Amino acid sequence: MLFVGGFCRGAFVAIYLYDIRCVQFKNRPMPKIERVLKVFLASPTDVGEERYYVDAFVTEWNDLWSDELGVYVKLLRWETHAYPAIGRDGQDVINEQIGEKYDLFVGIMWNRFGTPTKRAASGTVEEYERALNRHRVTGEPQLLLYFKQGRPPNEAVEETQIRAVQDFRRTVAKDGLLYWEFEASEQFGKLVRIHLTRHIQNWSKRFPYRFDVEHPDYRGLLSRYAEYTASVKRGSSLLADLCVRFASTLSQHLSQNKRRAKQVRSMSDEELTFEFMKRSTLEITAALMSFAEQTERFEANYEQAFSNFIENILGLAAISIAVPHTKVDCVSNDIGKLRTQLRENSKAMDGYVKGLHETQPRLSGVMLSANKRSIEALSKFIEHCDFGERMLREAEKLFDVGLKLGKR
Repeated sequence: MLFVGGFCRGAFVAIYLYDIRCVQFKNRPMPKIERVLKVFLASPTDVGEERYYVDAFVTEWNDLWSDELGVYVKLLRWETHAYPAIGRDGQDVINEQIGEKYDLFVGIMWNRFGTPTKRAASGTVEEYERALNRHRVTGEPQLLLYFKQGRPPNEAVEETQIRAVQDFRRTVAKDGLLYWEFEASEQFGKLVRIHLTRHIQNWSKRFPYRFDVEHPDYRGLLSRYAEYTASVKRGSSLLADLCVRFASTLSQHLSQNKRRAKQVRSMSDEELTFEFMKRSTLEITAALMSFAEQTERFEANYEQAFSNFIENILGLAAISIAVPHTKVDCVSNDIGKLRTQLRENSKAMDGYVKGLHETQPRLSGVMLSANKRSIEALSKFIEHCDFGERMLREAEKLFDVGLKLGKR
């Protein structure tokens, strides 16, 4: 457990406006406004990987974009920015030292709920209630909440903590908040990058900076924007090709299965000899195992290509802060087409997986092993396609694509 001032606490992340200041950069002909967003990161002890992804996003944003776009994100954590002091309790000390003037509140919770304070069920809940109360009065901050699903493998989990988290999730829903659920830390890392980029975009519109369109740096941004656009185009083509080729592979595999079944149905009892059945079993097992291997390769290639595609989408979205007038129709179309393809692939795979599950009780030996491997490979691919569609739906919002296409 972690303690500050003798107080054990749980978690949430908050991003808020720190200041707007004039900064003179080297080799720049004019002072530039640097808009600073403060990020307060506090998390339960069971979401360490999620903490890393928030930290990594902040570091990457500042390295890549703070100079060019004039938006700097500063990360604060109660472990590093709170210090020993006297208050009503440890949480009160943290509240006083961190403050509450933030523009975006991001919450993360899994199986740990936290320790009660004198004012709330836990430090996490107290931070949430402070943010929500201020939002109801002033309209700020915006709140983003994430709940991780499942339980950690090979670890004891306190049932009372889990029930408290579940109760809190219901409370959040009653408060009118839309929260996000995710299965794996990697999923959170991808989602939070899109969501934080989008909120930085929106915040920047409230505090606009007039860029010098004649300055070499601005022309450099336009050049990078063109490069990202081209990369998005190539990435979408690669993903579309992967989807089409896998759909063809699945279709061929299913057609082969139907031909075998039709052949067996047309044969007489005398033709269905032991040797024939044995040979057929070996052929079916080999075909099923080959299909599983192909699915695994497609899934690995898809995951890498999709990650690269999202990175280019994020780069495009970041630069749009400086070049909001740039048309994004091509990006809109690419994202919309990919969403459709992923949805269709997922449905096709899901139907076949159900059939494999239905036949499983009648199998044994090597055929059962091949069946299980195919189910595992397809299920993993389905999960990535479903999550990919969800990611693309969020990516659309980076360019207001949902409004342009009339989608929700």
